[in-house]
Amino acid sequence: MLKIILCFLYINVIICKNIDVYKYIHKGIEMSFNISNFSLINSTVQSIKEGLKLEKSSDAFYFFALNKILELSNDDISESITDNSFLKNQSLPSGHDRGIDAVYIDDDNNIHIFNMKYTEKVEKSKDANFPSSEIDKIINYFDCLYNVNKQGMKNANDRLKQFTEEIWLLFSKEKKQPIVKLYLCSNHYLGIESSEYDRLKSSLSEYKIEIKEYLLNDFVFLTTRGNIKHLMHSLELIKNSY
Repeated sequence: MLKIILCFLYINVIICKNIDVYKYIHKGIEMSFNISNFSLINSTVQSIKEGLKLEKSSDAFYFFALNKILELSNDDISESITDNSFLKNQSLPSGHDRGIDAVYIDDDNNIHIFNMKYTEKVEKSKDANFPSSEIDKIINYFDCLYNVNKQGMKNANDRLKQFTEEIWLLFSKEKKQPIVKLYLCSNHYLGIESSEYDRLKSSLSEYKIEIKEYLLNDFVFLTTRGNIKHLMHSLELIKNSY
C-alpha cells in the first residue's frame, strides 16, 4: 500500500514540476483570479526591486520572470534586457526597443525573445488583458529580423541591434536552423485577447516561431514549485527507509 501511495505522489510531483504538463492538464479549466496570488508575485517582485536597487517594479519583473522561466542568473538577466526604459535607468545607451524587452540565446543556440508587462494595481491585474498595443510592435520587429531589414533596425538601441545581428549570424552559419521562442509575460490574470493572439500567430506563422504566454497563475506555479522539490526529497527519504 505504501508503495502505491508513494508512486501516486511521485507522479503528481513530476507533473507539478513541468509547467507545460501543468498547463495541458489545466487546459479548459477556469482558474479564477485570487488576490493572494497577486500579492505573492508582487511581494516577490518588490523584494527583488529593493535587493537589486532598481528604479521600477517593472525592471524587477524582468529579473523575476527570466529567472523563473529560464533559471538565469542576475548577471545573465541584466545583459539580456533590451527594454529602453531599463537601459536608461541603468545609464546605458538607449534607443527604440521595438517592443522587445529581453533576448537570451542559450548554449544550444535556441533564441528566447521576451515582451513583458507588469502592473502594481490589483484591478488591472484582475481585469485587463495583455495589452494588444504590443502586437504591432512585436510583428514589426520579427519582420525586420526575418527579412534582414537593417534599415528598420536603424533607430533601435545598441543592445537590441547586437542581439539581432547575432541572430542573423546564427541563421547564416548554423547547420541546424535555430529555434526561436517568443514569450509574452505579465502578472495579468487575463491573457492576450483571442482575436489579437490569432492575429499575432497568423502574422508570425511563416517564421515558425513558438509562442508562449506566461500569466499571473503561471508565475504562481513557477514560484511555488520549489516546495515540490522539497517534497520530492522528503518522499525519497521515506522510500529509502523501507
